[in-house]
Amino acid sequence: MPGETRGVLVVGPESAVRAELLDGKGRTIASGRLEAGVGAIRVDPRQVTRVRILDRDGRVLRTEATPSLSAGSDQLGEPTVWAW
Repeated sequence: MPGETRGVLVVGPESAVRAELLDGKGRTIASGRLEAGVGAIRVDPRQVTRVRILDRDGRVLRTEATPSLSAGSDQLGEPTVWAW
């Protein structure tokens, strides 16, 4: 997310209502609601290694790895964290 706020924009299936962002040890470090499968979650994106997408009943729709971030991975001035 641009500006002073660090975060991750999550885009999943339209039926997704929640996302959990995981660190390298598999711990949930941030989570948030998704509206029509989309949501922004405040977190340091460099700590995120996986994203888990859940439906209304708490079922996991998808769990995916996020790309590694490095100092040179910026696009439009911000690091790319997720490309669904």
